[in-house]
Amino acid sequence: MKILIDNHNLLGDCIIFMPTLIELSRHFCDAEIYIIVGSPTEQSLCERCISKANYYLLDKVSNNIMTMFKWINNLKKMHFDLAITTVTGTPYKSFLFFKLIGVKKTVGRNKGIFRDDYYVDTSAPKHELMQNYEILRALSIGFSAVPDVLFRMNVKEKEKARELIGSSFDNGLCSICIGTGDFTYRRGIKRFKYNCKQWPLSNYVLIAKRLLNIGVKVVFLGGKKEGRLINRLDTKMMDGVINLVDKCSIMESLAVISLSNVVLGGDTGLLHCASALGIDTISIFGATNPDCARPYYKNETLVADIPCRPCIKSYGVPRITKAALCEDRKCLSMITIDQVWSCLKRKFKGC
Repeated sequence: MKILIDNHNLLGDCIIFMPTLIELSRHFCDAEIYIIVGSPTEQSLCERCISKANYYLLDKVSNNIMTMFKWINNLKKMHFDLAITTVTGTPYKSFLFFKLIGVKKTVGRNKGIFRDDYYVDTSAPKHELMQNYEILRALSIGFSAVPDVLFRMNVKEKEKARELIGSSFDNGLCSICIGTGDFTYRRGIKRFKYNCKQWPLSNYVLIAKRLLNIGVKVVFLGGKKEGRLINRLDTKMMDGVINLVDKCSIMESLAVISLSNVVLGGDTGLLHCASALGIDTISIFGATNPDCARPYYKNETLVADIPCRPCIKSYGVPRITKAALCEDRKCLSMITIDQVWSCLKRKFKGC
């Protein structure tokens, strides 16, 4: 039996799907499993969860029409028996892709004309991790409780992390993920980006200062976009903070996170990774819905108590939304430094 799984979404989505992937690999232990991923990092993390699978990489660079035609021609020859779309994937696109490559049976959220052979009901409001478990239910597969730890970093990776941050953090280590992903919407043929998840960087800096004052080591983590934010700061504001923003790989960031007492940040994939490593997380949510998208394990979530949030309840936001047009992000500005500090200080001795 050959099974194809479309899991080329975002890093956090990959983590949210992992418990379902583990159960699928257990049930179909004799099957050949092929997984479409969006980056080498996602492949590496999947490999830590299941012992054997084959991978196809479909990243943003290769995701074009010519590439898709080549894929279709090559995958037709594989004669897949079953294909699965994760709940954070795009159901109709995946369904049409599966049919073009000749998959016999599909699992997904489509009804009507494009109805999947095994229908996944995600109408009930619950966390996306548990919605992915509905894939198992659709296939009549029994499943166990969600594991507390999904994967671990190895000794060499942790040693590299200690080289990056120093080996001494007797009073504790806090990793702060300062960025979040953007949303995209369309206005006619033009695309625009907006961010409705970003707690102010200046607030993270002030939180870092409080942690440094009690002897806690602080690391800032992020990518290229966050690197541009950091570069706008006065360098004196970063005194004492270990700045690894845009200076290390995602896997190196995860190794640093694995040594941390707690990880603080917004609605971002690194917090899902921290949670899956068994590390305590504190997440700050704005327009997005934490009931669906918060880190699933060992997490405290901070939200503003205002009636207009969450104005984004799912991540498929192709067109203009209320969140895109909002000019007053009270959902983020109303979450204070003192509220975050109240959660953080419980994670360290002597506070």
